[in-house]
Amino acid sequence: MVDDSIQKNDIENIEIDKKDNKKNNIENANNINNKIDKNKIKIKKEKKQSKLGRKLKETASELKKVSWPSFSKVVKQTLIVLGVVIFFGLILFGFDYILSSLFKLLNGNTLTAGEMWGSIGIVGAFVVIILIGCFVWIYKKKKGGK
Repeated sequence: MVDDSIQKNDIENIEIDKKDNKKNNIENANNINNKIDKNKIKIKKEKKQSKLGRKLKETASELKKVSWPSFSKVVKQTLIVLGVVIFFGLILFGFDYILSSLFKLLNGNTLTAGEMWGSIGIVGAFVVIILIGCFVWIYKKKKGGK
């Protein structure tokens, strides 16, 4: 009997331990799942930051590979661009001046002496520029250049 009661108590204790273990296991599993969910959220946030960081690192490494021109080359090329812009601006001004003078003549308005000589001067300048361009082109062709 004594053995029988001890066995019953042991069995009850074991069953209680099993229930406690199940509760503990469930609580532990819930805690682990909560930690995993929190870690997933942290990882997702870190991935977004790491994508931006990776992109910045790639950009910096690409910028190191670029061969930057020297200051003198930049100044020279800037002056070339400004010269070309001014040159074509003057050409457009000349065409505008000539066309406005022709428009005045077609409408029956008379040109002043300044407008007439200005138009003649601009047309003369265009002719000279075209002739110089032709001579340079012919000279290069004879020498075998481009």
